[in-house]
Amino acid sequence: MRSQIGRIAAGLLLAMLAQAQTSRGTVTGTVTDPSEGVVGGASVELVHIATGVRRRAITNAAGIYRFEAVDLGTYDVKIAHAGFNSFAAAGLGVEATRTAVMDVRLDR
Repeated sequence: MRSQIGRIAAGLLLAMLAQAQTSRGTVTGTVTDPSEGVVGGASVELVHIATGVRRRAITNAAGIYRFEAVDLGTYDVKIAHAGFNSFAAAGLGVEATRTAVMDVRLDR
């Protein structure tokens, strides 16, 4: 009886640990200008290439953007702010439990 309880408890623990792992990733970065000053208020768009799902964020006062719980796959990134040339990049990979970092300098 005790060995059965022990096996059940071990099985439950393994199931809980498996659920604690995530199958999503994070995308973050800092947007700067040509003089390395931060660009707050920039619009950031993350587009999943396979599904077309779009997510949007705005950089904070420190120029940082962050997307949490991002589905796995490959993404296009577009960043824009008035007074700067837009930035576009293709092929940013998002992997499970990883943080993909894309720091960007916007030119004028």
